[in-house]
Amino acid sequence: IGVLGIICFACVAIVLPRGLHGATVSFRTWTDVFSNRAIMLLLLVTLLMTAGQFGIFVYLGPLLIHAIEAGPREIAGAFLISGVIGFIGNVLASNIVRHIGPYRTSQIFLASTFAGTLLWTFNGGAMVVLAGSLVFFGLGFAAVNSMQQGRLVSAAPNLAKSSSAPASWRPTRCATTSPPFRCASSSSGA
Repeated sequence: IGVLGIICFACVAIVLPRGLHGATVSFRTWTDVFSNRAIMLLLLVTLLMTAGQFGIFVYLGPLLIHAIEAGPREIAGAFLISGVIGFIGNVLASNIVRHIGPYRTSQIFLASTFAGTLLWTFNGGAMVVLAGSLVFFGLGFAAVNSMQQGRLVSAAPNLAKSSSAPASWRPTRCATTSPPFRCASSSSGA
């Protein structure tokens, strides 16, 4: 696992554009964020969703043991399904959001998470139904939280550099021209 972590770190370091720095945020900006009702409500929703999702995820192994007498292989498979489908859900959400916006995209993937939770609840101990519930749950799991970033930016664009992690990073020179890293304006025209 440590070696895979090092490989992932190296891959990120290679593709991360040079000159990427966090935006400066003043104390006044933070007070504006914490006094903005829409942002606070979105952060509360994010907190509750994440707590609920990880509350289920933490007990995935014991729940599988109880529901279908799963062994290590089935439990590992369930985590694999959740991880792969979670990644796919995030990619899908990132592509869909461009067309229908963060609010509607959040609704779709939250419905997927809810469908997965319902399937899990009423599965009757069938492995196929449990796997299907993990697909729906995994599809929305990370995507919903990612879409909250877009909703935070939409709620108060002027506070985006404080309310949303992706909005607080900007290139200081033309390191890349592909989204989301747009070239900063420069006098050299580079």
